[in-house]
Amino acid sequence: MTDLTPLDIPDLFDRGFANVAIDSNAESPLRIYCFGCVLASEEKWIDALEVFRALERKEWRLDYTRYAIGVCFAKCGQLENALAHFNRSLGAKTTHAAMIAKHRTLSRIHGSNPTPDARKEIEALEVELRRMKTVHLIDQGEGTSHGFTAYYSEPEVVDNYLKPYLDYVSEGDSVLDIGCNVGSKLDGFYRMGCRGNGGLEINAEAIKALQEKYPEMHADMTVYLGDADEELKKIEPYSYDIIHLHYASSGIFYPESIAKFFKIARKTVIFCDGAERNPAILHGGFFFHDIEELSKGSGFEIAQKHQNHADPRWDRLGTRWIFVKS
Repeated sequence: MTDLTPLDIPDLFDRGFANVAIDSNAESPLRIYCFGCVLASEEKWIDALEVFRALERKEWRLDYTRYAIGVCFAKCGQLENALAHFNRSLGAKTTHAAMIAKHRTLSRIHGSNPTPDARKEIEALEVELRRMKTVHLIDQGEGTSHGFTAYYSEPEVVDNYLKPYLDYVSEGDSVLDIGCNVGSKLDGFYRMGCRGNGGLEINAEAIKALQEKYPEMHADMTVYLGDADEELKKIEPYSYDIIHLHYASSGIFYPESIAKFFKIARKTVIFCDGAERNPAILHGGFFFHDIEELSKGSGFEIAQKHQNHADPRWDRLGTRWIFVKS
């Protein structure tokens, strides 16, 4: 598979990557990269590795490509090779993901008793990650690229979005909405009979808008206002029946925070986010949240996984996971 030809490339449109593989030329690097992502999503790590290494030889998007190679090596247990590629993938779009992966890989290699040099490298990574976290929080402020925008949707749009979840939500359930913004989707759950809900949001203006738009719902809910990584630490296990996230993982810096979803939820975790790139490789371009890997050992299993779920009235393609307590 190292010398790719058009015959080697499956029809990605049948695989749910129509909006990504926009180049009709089957030999285009983007299309080949998407093919690698398809293989990775099917856990065909060795085949995916060959695809990404072919792209590396072509020197295509080396930050993305080397990071993907590192992930494949890590999945195959070749940790030293993984580490080498994470070290070489510190590009504008992958630095955070590569540093977290590098930290994890070093920890796996050296275990609980690292050498002094390894400990120093791990500690230096932790310092840099904390610095990046500070920058990330500043970037969430008003007027920035990730600042407050009122993502309000009409009830009929929300109801259409919630249809796939009807079998997993019962009247009286409590829902914690991560990145609730002005509360449109939380209102949808509220109208389904969910009570004692929670909303986690970093921006006070969004919560103010929620309170004004949905005063009855606001009076019945708990608001967690602040950085998601810190607020999630305050929430006790089994506090809510359902965790829901829709296009908000870019506000969560540490994968361990995503893993806590499976401790907080009593019965269901709904994780709905971008599939412009395979989530197990490069989630959203910036963040490495491999939701399936993070769910392992939690007692939850995948009930649904569906790509290209988005309602036509929303402009983003995504993957929807529904995890249920087994």
